[in-house]
Amino acid sequence: IHFEGRDGSTIHKHATGVNLGYLFETLAIGLDDQCYVFPDGKSFCTNDEYSLKYFINGESVSDIRDYEIVEDDKILITFGGETDEQIQEYLKQLDNQELIK
Repeated sequence: IHFEGRDGSTIHKHATGVNLGYLFETLAIGLDDQCYVFPDGKSFCTNDEYSLKYFINGESVSDIRDYEIVEDDKILITFGGETDEQIQEYLKQLDNQELIK
């Protein structure tokens, strides 16, 4: 499992049973339901002002590590203090993004 063409937006997998947690592990990115941690140690963790949110095909989920992607899935990861309206706009933009196949 990897990002296709290193574009950072299209995930391609070569085997079944491979989840998103494994993808982020191979990139040395720490990921759980509260934090996103880059290899250099910089982290983005839910706190009083900002929150880490995950969406799969427009639906909010608490964690994506165990999720195994299927063709045409669209996944959004946000971190910030966005309003519900802003999140809906992000999801709309994602839904309108053409998938690379």
